[in-house]
Amino acid sequence: MEELAPWVVELHLGSPLGLLGLALSAIGVFLAVRTLRKTRSAAEAAVRAVVDLRDSLGKVDRIASCTAALALVSEIKRLQRSSNWDSLPDRYSDLRQSLVQIRGAKPSLSSEHQRAIQTVLAQSGIIENQIEQHLARREPRPDVARINQVMSSQADRISEIIVEIRHTLGGPK
Repeated sequence: MEELAPWVVELHLGSPLGLLGLALSAIGVFLAVRTLRKTRSAAEAAVRAVVDLRDSLGKVDRIASCTAALALVSEIKRLQRSSNWDSLPDRYSDLRQSLVQIRGAKPSLSSEHQRAIQTVLAQSGIIENQIEQHLARREPRPDVARINQVMSSQADRISEIIVEIRHTLGGPK
């Protein structure tokens, strides 16, 4: 250190303690930059995790909505079997509103699922109209077996959507 000190004084570099302080400062700056990079990476990972969570919650919400739509289909079929025609237009309207919400929710459905929901909406609208016409004229009575068969087919489409969404979540199939 004694040999270093005259050289430092001769070159006007300051005291050895000053050099040690400069070296420690450089090391501190290096460590701070490294920590900032790690923090940035952690923040980016947190943002990705939040986006993934939001996507997963949207899918879970869509599964719940599809399950509620299936329950409405079951109730509609039961009401049709018991010829409770006066209650059916409201139940069909509820089903269609539910399907519109499912179709418009985020994350977006695949184009295949969009078409399936659109088909269920169209079929439900047609049957609802038939029931409304029956109620207005009190005749002819809709063919319960046929419209329940159509509704069963539409329930199958909704169930397929649930299975696909669960698959993307990694849940039970």
